[in-house]
Order: sequence, then C-alpha cells, then structure tokens
Amino acid sequence: MAWRLRIRRIHRFLKHFGFLDSAAVVEKATGVFFDVGYLHALMLQGCWDKAHSYVACFLPGYRPRSHQAIDLLVHLGAAKMLVAVAGGGRDAAQSASTFDRASEPHLARCRDVLHQMHADQRRASKLWRDVEPYAVSAALDMVAKCPELKGKMCLPRNRTTP
Repeated sequence: MAWRLRIRRIHRFLKHFGFLDSAAVVEKATGVFFDVGYLHALMLQGCWDKAHSYVACFLPGYRPRSHQAIDLLVHLGAAKMLVAVAGGGRDAAQSASTFDRASEPHLARCRDVLHQMHADQRRASKLWRDVEPYAVSAALDMVAKCPELKGKMCLPRNRTTP
C-alpha cells in the first residue's frame, strides 16, 4: 500500500507542476490512479471515444468484469455512437448502420432511432445537446458505483460516492 501512496504523490507533483503528459503516462502504466475529473472533462469536451478508452484501460481484461463495469462501458459506447451520428459525415453513416441486421426488438428500435437521427442532422445535434448533460451525469454515477475503480478513484471536489 505504501507504493500506491508514493505513486499518487509523484502523480500529484507532476500534475501540479504542469507535466500533464508524464502524469497521464504514470496513470496508465501503474493503474493505481483513476482521475474522475479528467474523465468528466473528456466527456464535456465531447471526446467520448477517449473517455471510453480511458475507462477501459483501468478495468481488468483478464478476469470477468462486474455488471457495473460492463454497464459503464456500454453506456460510454452508446454515447460515442450517438455523438458520431449527431456529428454527421461518414462516421454517422457507419454508426447508423451498426444495427441494420438486428432482428431483436430492442436492437431494431436502436436501429430506427439511429437512422432517424442520421436522416435529420440538425435535429440530431439538438437532441444530443439536450441529452448530453444527463449522459455525463449518468456516466459519473456509474463510475462511482463500479467496484473495479473504487480503490483507484480520485473524485473531483464536488462529487461524492453513493
């Protein structure tokens, strides 16, 4: 446990003096520090792909994950897909066609929503702007409940664990 404290002190030092790239390398290499504030900033900037990757690198890949971790990754992946569709372009068409061969009712509903969003880009981007704050809040709540991240987590000052 002493080594975790040392790594956190080194990490805090690096962030305090502006060595953010080095701090990010320490985070990923050691896996002892999960910065919820950084995740929050990524989501607010619309970098859902980076947020998904950031969370995934702190979750174990070699053993079964908890239901909370799986729900969190699915939520981030869905948000990433909605951002792509709302943004338009080639990525939107690819994301909208993800569920084209789906036969299950709930997946068929996802397909219909994505195609409707892709058909009307202006409405899709407005819809995403309305939904995004709720998606960010839900993701932060899921992070707080994820057992794999509890011992590694450093919460922003205005956030509490449930």
